[in-house]
Amino acid sequence: MVYLTRYVDLLWTFYQPDRLYNTVFKIVFISTSAYTVYLMLNDYKPTHDPNLDTFKVQYLLGASAVLAILFPYSYTISEVGAPSYRGNSRC
Repeated sequence: MVYLTRYVDLLWTFYQPDRLYNTVFKIVFISTSAYTVYLMLNDYKPTHDPNLDTFKVQYLLGASAVLAILFPYSYTISEVGAPSYRGNSRC
């Protein structure tokens, strides 16, 4: 979910030729991340023991949601929900 919402700006910057390089690498990153998740859920699933996993993901998700609302770059739907392209070289 994070990988898809991180690059939601692809929906409105996909066809801009001056950002083609950035767009291609965002698509490659999403694809390789999806493949990694696929491997973790299918091929490496037998190596995961839920009894040993004591990390509480709920606290991490709650804290990140609060921080996203408190400290956005600007208060827009795309910015609070996911970072957008700001015209600089950061990806």
